[in-house]
Amino acid sequence: MEVPKLFTKKLVSLNDNPKSAPVESWNKPPDPRPSITFDSSQLPAVADWKVGETYMLEVKVELIESRLDKSTRGDRTISRFIITHVGVENENKEKSEPIDMNQYKQ
Repeated sequence: MEVPKLFTKKLVSLNDNPKSAPVESWNKPPDPRPSITFDSSQLPAVADWKVGETYMLEVKVELIESRLDKSTRGDRTISRFIITHVGVENENKEKSEPIDMNQYKQ
């Protein structure tokens, strides 16, 4: 009886995909800076942006939560925001009309 082949395609390394993180970056500590995520339906300009480049955004936020955190590193206030509008600055330092993020509110 012949045993069927389970893997008919060549296995591909994650490092072969330019959009995936190289294995070397897995051992790096997380970046402690705050971050935000947009997709191209929310902010169309991101479709043309390149990873590693810097872009200027103007963000209008609504404070929705704030609390005092007492820890061994000292007291700090932790605040949570909702982004309500985003404006993009182009290469000529011109600002776009702010995009209303409230349209994504459920």
